[in-house]
Amino acid sequence: MSCFETSTFAKNPDVMNQEVLVQACTKLGWKFTKTANELTIFQLNENENLRGEYAMKIVGNKVTYNTYF
Repeated sequence: MSCFETSTFAKNPDVMNQEVLVQACTKLGWKFTKTANELTIFQLNENENLRGEYAMKIVGNKVTYNTYF
């Protein structure tokens, strides 16, 4: 079980453009990995400790995992 509250986007998790999110992550300095059609954001800043979890996961253009902290 996560140590954070876990949820998906309430409005519409099916509409998340990966390319736009990659550009935003790059500008914000967030660390991420991208493989095939999966984008995983795993570090929001160097002082943030997610305890081995990732902040957000997008498969295709659908948010499949989103951690609020």
